[in-house]
Amino acid sequence: MSKPRGGNNTFSGLELDDLLVAKDAEARCGMMAIDLTTGAIVHWLRFEGIVTELYDVQVIPGVQKPMALGFQTDEIAKLITLEL
Repeated sequence: MSKPRGGNNTFSGLELDDLLVAKDAEARCGMMAIDLTTGAIVHWLRFEGIVTELYDVQVIPGVQKPMALGFQTDEIAKLITLEL
């Protein structure tokens, strides 16, 4: 999900603008993991602050338990390896 670009007329006047106003909601920037068999949102992550747009989304076939890794613990060192 991306927030609309401020001051850019390319993305203004979309039906989404009216839907957000009707629901008294605001646009958000983030990601959702969606179960494609049910359409249910199974997990979400919201970005706040300077990040307002996402440019790329990847589908990871066969993954059953995706997770985001933080930098506050050592789990990232255990789960990610890089070939040198």
